[in-house]
Amino acid sequence: MVILLLLGVVLLITGLFSKYQIIYAAGALVAFGVYFALPDFNYMLYLLFILGVILLLLELYIPSVGTIGTLGLLLATIALYMKNGDILDVLLTLVYIVLVSGTLIVFFAKSGKTLKIGPDFVLEATLNKEKGFSAHSDLSELVQMSGVARTDLRPVGRAEFGQKIYDVISTDDLITSGCSVIVERVEGSTIYVKKGV
Repeated sequence: MVILLLLGVVLLITGLFSKYQIIYAAGALVAFGVYFALPDFNYMLYLLFILGVILLLLELYIPSVGTIGTLGLLLATIALYMKNGDILDVLLTLVYIVLVSGTLIVFFAKSGKTLKIGPDFVLEATLNKEKGFSAHSDLSELVQMSGVARTDLRPVGRAEFGQKIYDVISTDDLITSGCSVIVERVEGSTIYVKKGV
């Protein structure tokens, strides 16, 4: 009978790495149902076990520092114990489940498969420079622009370019307030200037 339980686990783990999650989950529910139906069906234990499995799966989606997963494991263990009545048998069954699950997860990971978590749970958009996203303003248009130092630059200070004032760093020695400056380069949000002519 443990084979049915392990079959359900195999279907469940395979479903996590497949785009046909509903089909594999349905197969797992049937396998678990047959396990709990022999020799006589106790639907309360079946529902308790399924609730435990659902909580274990929720641990993948909802970070709870293991609280939800621990509760799920406890409920599934209680259901197995109430079905078998032998704690040693339950512990052995849990060891089999962990071994089968671990082996399958390693197999799928080494095969290059990833967990197929639904789009509602994972942000798939990336914010990168190629798509026009930046953590700071793009100041590259200032390169080679002339301006005026509004404070002494020793080497940090402020300069005005096109009626806007920016924090800048001088690559020369001290540049006094009122002197002409030219933007030499921009790195991220840092503007480097030198004395103008």
